[in-house]
Amino acid sequence: MVFYGLKQLRAIFLIGGMCVFAGANAWFFVQIWEAGQTPPDLSGQAVYGASAVGGVLGTFFAAVLGLQQFSNEPSPQLGATLLRDVYGGLWLARLAIWLYAAVGAGALITVFFNQAQSPQSIKALASVFAGFALAIFIAAFSPSTRTTSDVPEAPAAAPDS
Repeated sequence: MVFYGLKQLRAIFLIGGMCVFAGANAWFFVQIWEAGQTPPDLSGQAVYGASAVGGVLGTFFAAVLGLQQFSNEPSPQLGATLLRDVYGGLWLARLAIWLYAAVGAGALITVFFNQAQSPQSIKALASVFAGFALAIFIAAFSPSTRTTSDVPEAPAAAPDS
């Protein structure tokens, strides 16, 4: 049985999740910056929902970094690898990566300047993103550790007598 439109439906769910993640976190950041000296009264359910979607996007972000680091191809196709069953996989993959990076950077800046007002979930997002950023920084300045010449060749078969 074939379900037509399934790829488009998956794309709609992915785009919706990205909108929830970006919108909720942007709202949290504004509330934190405007809070003054006391922590803002953020909805626990909204924080939980944004954190759950952020966990999914964070896992995707980490998987993409792993693909970039360990792929033998000069430029792996992110969307084709991770979102092969989603309509618009490549551009959605790029959008999700940049969106996660933007929200992560926003969390880092918000927590840096508003330590006392930032709830633990925003601090967690900032620290996870800082770990990803550190990994990217280290990878940018370290020599490639995996090449095709590093893979040992199979021993030659013994000739039949």
